[in-house]
Amino acid sequence: MIAVTVILRTACFTGNILSMRCHPQLLLLLVATLLFFVTHPAFAQRTPPSQWKWVDNNIADDCQHHTLYSEASGRDIGFSVYLPPGYETSNQRYPVVYYLHGAGGSESSSREFAWAVKQAIADKAIQPVIYVFPNGGQRSGYRDWDDGTVMTESWIIQELIPHIDSTFRTIASRDGRALCGWSMGGGGSLRFAMKYPNLFCAAATMSAALVMPGEDANDSAAANLRRNIDEIRDRVGIWMVVGETDFLKPGNEAFAEALTTLDVDHSLTILPQTGHNLGQMSAKFHRDIVMMLDTHLAEPQAVAPESDSIRLIQDESYRPDTADPYARRRCKLDWYLPTDTAATATLVWFHGGSIRSGDKAGDIAVNLARRFCHDGFAVVSVNYRLSPKVNYPVYLDDAAAAVAHVIGRVREYVGEQSKVYVSGHSAGGYLAAMVGVHPDALAKHGCSTDLLAGVIPVSGQMITHSTVRAERGIDRSRPVIDAAAPAYHVDDSAPPFLCIVGDDDLPARSAENRYFVAAMKAAGHAHIRFVEVPGRNHSTIANQMGQPDDAVARLITRFMTGK
Repeated sequence: MIAVTVILRTACFTGNILSMRCHPQLLLLLVATLLFFVTHPAFAQRTPPSQWKWVDNNIADDCQHHTLYSEASGRDIGFSVYLPPGYETSNQRYPVVYYLHGAGGSESSSREFAWAVKQAIADKAIQPVIYVFPNGGQRSGYRDWDDGTVMTESWIIQELIPHIDSTFRTIASRDGRALCGWSMGGGGSLRFAMKYPNLFCAAATMSAALVMPGEDANDSAAANLRRNIDEIRDRVGIWMVVGETDFLKPGNEAFAEALTTLDVDHSLTILPQTGHNLGQMSAKFHRDIVMMLDTHLAEPQAVAPESDSIRLIQDESYRPDTADPYARRRCKLDWYLPTDTAATATLVWFHGGSIRSGDKAGDIAVNLARRFCHDGFAVVSVNYRLSPKVNYPVYLDDAAAAVAHVIGRVREYVGEQSKVYVSGHSAGGYLAAMVGVHPDALAKHGCSTDLLAGVIPVSGQMITHSTVRAERGIDRSRPVIDAAAPAYHVDDSAPPFLCIVGDDDLPARSAENRYFVAAMKAAGHAHIRFVEVPGRNHSTIANQMGQPDDAVARLITRFMTGK
């Protein structure tokens, strides 16, 4: 039965690549390739995903190691980051390349590639660039598995990339973002570049595994190539190399043929007398890869100074009397105030990051703050203490303290105390919702939800947050509604609500927001609305808000202006 499934999937994949033309010899080669994956010890799944090494700090000396909790995967996942020389003292934003490891690998892949980046920068052969080495799961295929045990695509596309853009000074656009990878990671790089051409400007691969066990032929690199051809042609750079005797050579040649047929500029190099050998590929092509990607990536950019039309007040403490050093460092906020017009309302914004990471000065927060400020709104971007250094309800109390502080100061800065809105993305949306419905959160700080003009959670968890559950020893994937859940506190006296999610958001995120809205309406709340934005995922629902024509920003603007 397994063999039949493999043959059928491979035949379908081959048909996708070659536009259903009959190539019997190539079909047999691809079947043999897939059977190799199933049986070869380097690719066979010998242990379940729960036992894979999702955090591996055995990284290159010149890199930083980090972990990020993945909502989609329900686990902490590691990644390493190479920052170019001078990053800490510069005022620049840098392009980013994501290197995807092969089967059996992890974020320790920085040891096999970071040296080439470092040397090329030192030689001034390439511009300074950030490289990120995600742990993609040992044999994930960089896909979301149907059974939900592996969600590597969602982890990288919807969670890691926004986290990198909000944590480091990146050029957070497709012109500043590229991919490269080896074997399984090469195949993942090509599929991501073809599936998300508006996120990546280039992909460079070594021995790309373009056929993986269990792959959906309708979601392959070739299928996405055809589907998104207008966004790919003349916009995405593609560079491939494979060994002459590599078992993956037929798949690389077939994909190159599809690129040629569709008139997509690309390069395929066949290395003579070479099999599936990373050592040989590394010695021969690592420098070529970083130089090729350099030609497609935007140059480092100086951080733009604040416009004269925006007054920025940074690092204002909203818990000035605390003796806790961590609270003194984290419990701060930034005001963005329009100077050429009177602010019509104030938007308090809480960053995302699973309540475990994130910053008020991240790209998402800064870009949306500038956008709304230019539109005539005051914006307050807030930091709060993070798990696991603190546990619930400390960060909720921080959020409430920050909102109470803004309400207390808004007349001095803006003049309209009655128009304060609270919003945030993901974990920030959860905190915004909790501040809006929890009966004691604001009351503890001498404030009331009656002083809030509205609450706007963007992709917020309306059940008990997964990090709160983890702190209590509850499996993150188990849904719970208790006193730490916005849905527990439904009340007809709560402020007006606008709940926003993407139609391709994290699993169950839309459902739990729909439930929250329905429960609020059942309780008699008359001013609540749910909007599912088409074409948005957990990342793009927030990171496009700084753009002039963004649909999410328009929804929020209309909500705050009543239009």
